[in-house]
Formats: sequence, structure tokens, C-alpha cells
Amino acid sequence: MVEEKPVKQSVSLAVFSRETPEGSDGRVILVRRPEHDGDFPGMWGLPAASCLPGETPEEAAQRVGVQKLGTGIEALEPLASGEQQRPGYTLKMTLYGARLAGPEPSLAGQGNAPSDLTFYTEWRWGWSEDLKDSARLGSLCCRLLLEWR
Repeated sequence: MVEEKPVKQSVSLAVFSRETPEGSDGRVILVRRPEHDGDFPGMWGLPAASCLPGETPEEAAQRVGVQKLGTGIEALEPLASGEQQRPGYTLKMTLYGARLAGPEPSLAGQGNAPSDLTFYTEWRWGWSEDLKDSARLGSLCCRLLLEWR
């Protein structure tokens, strides 16, 4: 008998530098994971979060903006989705196109959130190509953005 792994629903954000993905110069917000991160230490990726119980993916996307980036975001539309087998669970992720609905990110307020969340050490505007190494090493959010592009 094969035991099914639990499913972890998550979202990632491609926060574009302009109003719409089509009007963008191609840049998105990239975030660096901490060196002590268990999955992708020190690597650049996209803002992401797992959905909390009872939370819709759209609500989780909004939470990423406030809780992890310190600013408001407006999720535009789902761009891609995929899944990946991880030790102990199946990760199902939806990549949303988004834009800032507030000032540029500020990572200063991250210490006020639960300690089991991944917080970012820095952010910058970058291009999807900047995420090739992270995608190659297993980052699902980076792979989804590169495949969508």
C-alpha cells in the first residue's frame, strides 16, 4: 500500500516593475533567502508563501506582500502552476502576476511574524534569467517563472 503524502498549497509572486506583465520591462522583484534556510540557503527567488488553513491562494498572495515584503501588492492573475515532490509532502504552487499597490518593499517588519516563516535578507529588481541557477537546484517558483516567460 502506497501512503499518499500531504499536499502543501502555496503561492509565489512575479511582482512586475510596471502595471501589467505585457507593459513590464521584464523585471520582477527578487528576494534572497537566508543562509540558514533548509531548502535554498542564500539563493535568489520569488516572494512566496504556503496557504494557511482556510486561506485562498489570492489571500495568501496578499499576505506575502504585507508580511514578507512590507508593502501592498495587487495580484493580477495566475500565470502558471505546478507541483513538486518534497520529502514528506507534495508542493502545489500557483505563480501569480502582481504589481505593487504601495511603496517599494521594506523587509524591516519581518521580525513581528511567526518564526516558522521564511524571511528574506534582501530584495532587488531583477530578470527571470537571474533565477536559472535556483530553478536548476529545485526552486519550483523560479522554474514556473522561467517556463512562463
